[in-house]
Amino acid sequence: MLKQKRPVTTRSKHWNNYGLLLLPGFGTLVLTLGGALFWNANISLNRWAGYENPIWVGFRNYRYLAHNEEFRSAVLHALFFIIPFAIIPTVLGALLAAIIFEYISPRFGERIASFFRVSFYLPQVVPIAISGLLWLAILGNDGILNMALRSSGHGSLAYEWLDNGRSAQLWMAVILIWLQLGYTTMVFVAGMARIDTRLYEAAQLDGASWLQQFRAITMPQLRPEMFVVLLITSIGALKIFAPIYWITSGGPFGATNVPSLYAFNAFYGGDQVPFGATVSTVFAVIVGTLAFLVVQLQHKYFGGDEA
Repeated sequence: MLKQKRPVTTRSKHWNNYGLLLLPGFGTLVLTLGGALFWNANISLNRWAGYENPIWVGFRNYRYLAHNEEFRSAVLHALFFIIPFAIIPTVLGALLAAIIFEYISPRFGERIASFFRVSFYLPQVVPIAISGLLWLAILGNDGILNMALRSSGHGSLAYEWLDNGRSAQLWMAVILIWLQLGYTTMVFVAGMARIDTRLYEAAQLDGASWLQQFRAITMPQLRPEMFVVLLITSIGALKIFAPIYWITSGGPFGATNVPSLYAFNAFYGGDQVPFGATVSTVFAVIVGTLAFLVVQLQHKYFGGDEA
């Protein structure tokens, strides 16, 4: 019995027409990233100080990494930073977007709404090195915060904010929320522009409060944007480097150390180049797997094949 051919859909025709145009750029991307990842994985299987001939040791570096307490602590710190870098900014970003889009803009005009959008997004524009120096000037032992406490007669509240492990972690969480909130807010403001206003009008006629509308209409309608935001910010939290490097450098005593900084110090802090490559390879696999799973979930719930 002959097998019937699957009909060619409009979508597959478009791919046949335009897919070839993407191949040069896509091939270059795969070659560049794939080559770097292969080279990095190859280094992780050797003992090499970076200036002599490498010696093959197999998976010894991976076995050592599996039993390394410092690395496990760095992983736990990265998982903790998902909360202030991804989850909290996503929730607060959706709430702020709704306030800007539904309250500030209609009542105070687009100019005031634009001011708030720019203000929230400003941390994304400022170079992270400059932001780090500003936060160090605020939180240092002789920084602005302690000076303000002492000058206002509350000197007993002055504290070494970045020299205590728990305090440094909490302040890094605050800084990460500050950094990410503008990005998530802008994404959700753009997403709210596509929501049918008749849904809100019907809810208002039924006597629904603003909070009820936000919970029953805004949040469900923004689920596709939430998937994208959570994917990007969660991956960003796992591979976070610059804010930690510029503000705490992983201290005090490793309290804010994360895998990317751990790999960086292994690469440039001595003859541990293969160990740094091992950390990078492991986290590349973890981040890639996470991205793949989230994209599959997004396609399952919000995708769908078109005929």
